[in-house]
Amino acid sequence: FDLVMEFLYENMTTVDVNHSDADTLEVVLNAPDNAVAAILARRQTRPFKNLADLETIRGLNGPAMEAKKRMIFFN
Repeated sequence: FDLVMEFLYENMTTVDVNHSDADTLEVVLNAPDNAVAAILARRQTRPFKNLADLETIRGLNGPAMEAKKRMIFFN
């Protein structure tokens, strides 16, 4: 059961890049710590507007972001 829940969390959870906490960004975006830190720092001064904006962050996997784009929001 735990494996199923982990899979669902990692692959079916939506994420608001401009408001989600670090743990959610790390898991849902499959982002390394340095990329999560960069996201958190950047959104304090300039919120993300779209996927192309998010992909400017070093360490994020572009194809993975494209595959999850239906779950990524920028409110």
